[in-house]
Amino acid sequence: METLLANCVEKNLTQFMFSNAIFLCERLLAQFPSEVNLQLLARCYLSNSQPYSAYYILKGSKTPQSRYLFAFSCFKLDLLGEAESALLSTEESVEQRINFSEGETRDHLIDSDKVSKDTSVWQTEHVSGENQQDLKAKQLGAEIPPDSDKQCNGSSHINGWDLKTPSPVLTQVLDAPPPMLYKNMRRPEVEGLMSVHGESRRKFMSEEESLEAPEESGRRRSARIAARRKIPLFHSYGKDSHVLHHSPSESNGVPSLSSMIGKCRIQSSKEATTSGQSIGDTGSSVDDEQNSNPRGSSPDPFSLMSGVSEVLNLLKILGNGHRHLLMYNCQEALLIYQKLSEKQYNTHWVLMQVGKAYVELQDYFNADSVFTLAHQKSPYALEGMDTYSTVLYHLKEEMRLGYLAQELIAVDRLSPESWCASGNYYSLRKDHEAALKMFRRAIQLNDRFTYAHTLCGHELAALEDFEEAERCYRKALSIDTRHYNAWYGLGMTYLHQEKFEFAQHQFQLALQINPRSSVIMCYFGIALHESKRNDEALKMMEKAIVADARNPLSKYFKANILADLGDYHRALEVLEELRDSAPHESSVHALLGKIYKEVKLYDKAVLNFGTALDLNPSPSDTVKIKVTGRVTYNGYGLGEIVPQKTSAYISQNDVHIGVMTVQETLDFSARCQGIGTRYDLLSELVRREKDAGILPEPEVDLFMKSIAAENVKSSLITDYTLKRFVDQVMELVELKSLKDGIVGLPGISGLSTEQRKRLTIAVELVANPSIIFMDEPTSGLDARAAAIVMRTVRNTVDTGRTVVCTIHQPSIDIFEAFDELLLMKRGGQVIYAGPLGQNSHKIIEYFQAIPGVQKIKEKYNPATWMLEVSSVAAEAKLDIDFAEHYITSSLYQRNKKLVKEVSTPPQGAKDLYFSTQFSESFLGQFKSCLWKQWITYWRTPDYNLARFFFTFFAALMVGSIFWKVGTTRDSANDLTKVIGAMYAAVLFVGINNATSVQPLVAVERTVFYRERAAEMYSALPYALAQVVCEIPFVLIQTTYYTLITYAMMCFEWTVVKFFWFFFVSFFSFLYFTYYGMMAVAITPNQQVAAIFAGAFYGLFNLFSGFLIPRPRIPKWWIWYYWICPVAWTVYGLIVSQYGDQEDTIKVPGMMEDPTIKWYIENHYGYDPNFMGSIAAVLVGFTVFFAFMFAFGIKMLNFQQR
Repeated sequence: METLLANCVEKNLTQFMFSNAIFLCERLLAQFPSEVNLQLLARCYLSNSQPYSAYYILKGSKTPQSRYLFAFSCFKLDLLGEAESALLSTEESVEQRINFSEGETRDHLIDSDKVSKDTSVWQTEHVSGENQQDLKAKQLGAEIPPDSDKQCNGSSHINGWDLKTPSPVLTQVLDAPPPMLYKNMRRPEVEGLMSVHGESRRKFMSEEESLEAPEESGRRRSARIAARRKIPLFHSYGKDSHVLHHSPSESNGVPSLSSMIGKCRIQSSKEATTSGQSIGDTGSSVDDEQNSNPRGSSPDPFSLMSGVSEVLNLLKILGNGHRHLLMYNCQEALLIYQKLSEKQYNTHWVLMQVGKAYVELQDYFNADSVFTLAHQKSPYALEGMDTYSTVLYHLKEEMRLGYLAQELIAVDRLSPESWCASGNYYSLRKDHEAALKMFRRAIQLNDRFTYAHTLCGHELAALEDFEEAERCYRKALSIDTRHYNAWYGLGMTYLHQEKFEFAQHQFQLALQINPRSSVIMCYFGIALHESKRNDEALKMMEKAIVADARNPLSKYFKANILADLGDYHRALEVLEELRDSAPHESSVHALLGKIYKEVKLYDKAVLNFGTALDLNPSPSDTVKIKVTGRVTYNGYGLGEIVPQKTSAYISQNDVHIGVMTVQETLDFSARCQGIGTRYDLLSELVRREKDAGILPEPEVDLFMKSIAAENVKSSLITDYTLKRFVDQVMELVELKSLKDGIVGLPGISGLSTEQRKRLTIAVELVANPSIIFMDEPTSGLDARAAAIVMRTVRNTVDTGRTVVCTIHQPSIDIFEAFDELLLMKRGGQVIYAGPLGQNSHKIIEYFQAIPGVQKIKEKYNPATWMLEVSSVAAEAKLDIDFAEHYITSSLYQRNKKLVKEVSTPPQGAKDLYFSTQFSESFLGQFKSCLWKQWITYWRTPDYNLARFFFTFFAALMVGSIFWKVGTTRDSANDLTKVIGAMYAAVLFVGINNATSVQPLVAVERTVFYRERAAEMYSALPYALAQVVCEIPFVLIQTTYYTLITYAMMCFEWTVVKFFWFFFVSFFSFLYFTYYGMMAVAITPNQQVAAIFAGAFYGLFNLFSGFLIPRPRIPKWWIWYYWICPVAWTVYGLIVSQYGDQEDTIKVPGMMEDPTIKWYIENHYGYDPNFMGSIAAVLVGFTVFFAFMFAFGIKMLNFQQR
């Protein structure tokens, strides 16, 4: 058998069928592992332009023939240093080093003189029966094979090498990984029979011609029997070799991977050679046995027939398995491959076929294990690696897929499989553009690589470029019409475009090729359902379930169709079964919630919707999650305003104005939330409490006491009342001693973290809410600070208010400060809702009453114990659902009864009604906001003083540069210099105003989001207050700027001209300031606002009318000149100062000297009588930017929550 396979390999090499030669030689090496057969496989790889494969399998070999082949592989890979080391022995390398360069020919690989002197290296022992051709082949053994890139029909092919001498086999060849290989030769683009996922197909009977032509070679001696030990190729053939094999009698069904792995065995020590020992050292008896039947001698007829039978039987098994796989009879293919011996089964090609069979069965876990084993055994083999990367894509193994792509590119960056793996990696990361580039690169390397075209189509479909996706699928089908993935892709493209008839046709064609794919059946059923062919769609889904009962897609779509048809009972049966097998699929829970909602089982609907939301649903599933119903408040419908009026929310983030004091912060909150004007609200609350038999505690709440008194009609908006109530709140939260302290910045200055948290609570308490919601009030605090905050919360509760908190990892003291607990598990299911009791004894008794729950240890934290005994692991251990246990408990019945009682309004009670959304009027809100803004501006010297000093120095600088420029106007150049001075001064200071205001507005907006959510004020009063607050500061800035520049430039001191100069400068600075504020209001953050604002500064400069006068601006751009605010500023400055000047100036190129008035009118296009319109436009720009700021504040919400 060995001789027959070797001769077949030689014959295929001679006939240029290199792929067939590789396939047969891999069978030969697997069955008869020896150094000679290893060298033959290396020759096959080199002939097929796969030097990287030869490099991997030969690395570490010590025989001369192997070292030569290894050196030749290195030469092909431009690894000249390794090639030199392989060719020279240790002594030779000391005496002589051969210099290599890219320009040297391969004849320099071996010094011919050195070889001729040491002929013993190539000597072989004489064997009877050898003819002269054999001896001649020995003599040609040292010849170097012709380079395939330079010769196509040379006569000295590698088949002429003498490889008859048995060579020792080392047990450790590739202990260290090879270096990164980046200069590999491109493989010939050959297509053979179609494989499962469009991988490169093999030809077993023919092959396209290669550039490298082999020559006739003599017969070779057969390998020694003792050399049939494992050859170390990463998956070492030595004593550590693990073999994966199926027994044909194992099962009649599809073999499981666990059963295969269970048959892994370790070779006995008798079979394995010791490290460093060669086969040739095992004894002369082996040599005699080896030489008794050399490969070149004529075997006896019985041995020949036996060998032929073994070869044919092996090829029959492989062919049948491959045939069944191409027909997508994957289970039969797996059973056939079981019949192979262990040696043949654990080869790369067979493992690839087994992995592809598992892929077609959608068994990606077993496919992953098989592909991983194949890649470990043959890391240099790239065939099938595109399918392996697809398996990792389906398993969401992003990290492993990335490593695989890097390894494949390191082996051969000119292989399409490598780039397909890279494309799958980027596609898994949702970077479809990058993935598309990778797949197109694979097509550039081999435009007949079918799977790459299909993957391009998938990425284009993900980018919704359906037209280009269709072209890619069509191209794949033009290469291989049996590539069903392309038909499937076309069907999905038409399905997305709602071309359901076309989609059905494509899915039908795909099913004709692969009639066992449950995925294609599912989407075929969807296309039928969308075409209103529901009966056929259900039949197709049933067929898909029969084809693969493990595929959840078919059951989900079946339930979806049944739900659309109104058959909710059958849909629920299918989904309940599917939920048990796929509990973490959000789509299943979303559809269950939708169906339960339709059948009016709202409790189960809400439960499933909550579970779906916890599982990060897709956008399509989020659309289904829409809970409808009626929310009541004490039995009445809950209006939009009622929650804000009667409750307060305290978030984790303590956002306050850092320059205000504690007293001022609380005063502002009290002013905005209108303590006095809440008389009607509080009177209604008192009446409700009286009807319910609840009396307020006068000694606790002074304000509630005054409201509760009968016949109180007077307004309580007085400074005294405001001060008394704020003082009471500060005492409640223990901030009385810090009332004059600056709030400061978090972690930098001012209040500490827990003091800021108490201030946040106090800000909401001044609104006197009935219920307060707190989001983790102790988050980020140490034990002492958390205790202080919880003491504040407890004091708040003692005033008669209800406080609802979420809290993480509470200590014993903090946990027992609460009165009741609502405990929920994942999905929103309630586990416990009830009182805690003294020392948490009630909740402890509740859980300890459940059989199997461990008792709490002495002095153990009840909160920690409660979470431990109710965890998912505890549920699985006890085989109990705590949510169901709670529903069946007496505690749940008592809670349900209580909810029903309080949900019924008392007889004669009226619903709460509020005539306005805000407690204060628009004017009151504006006054409060203006008061706060004025304090903020006054205490922000880094903003106001900075811009004042900048303006002052800018005025001095401009005035000194253009000193007395207003008195020199003899020529057009002098006039241009004057105009430039005015233009530069205004633009310089204006841009600084726009830039410096942005940080202040950005900080203020963060606080605004919190205060607006608390219904303190609306957006318009806040925006108007900030706009108005800028006016006095800009007025001061303009005043001293105008006096300095006007005097130093020596313009005419007339009232009219000075007024217009002041007017234009003031509104220019003001609209620049509002422009910066607007940029912040319409962008998400300060950085984006700076980029947005800066983008227009260049346009303002270009179209200002100074660099390019208006008459010279192209007509198609003149529109921007009229909407450029700086252009109107320059217009006003020039006309106000020189619009009435009749003095003549010298203009180059003109015979007569024109007047200044005529020059600015004709050269710049400025009308001297247009000053009134200019003033109106400048005011209009100022109002427009202020309005856009208010609009952005009101309509746009960039809060990241």
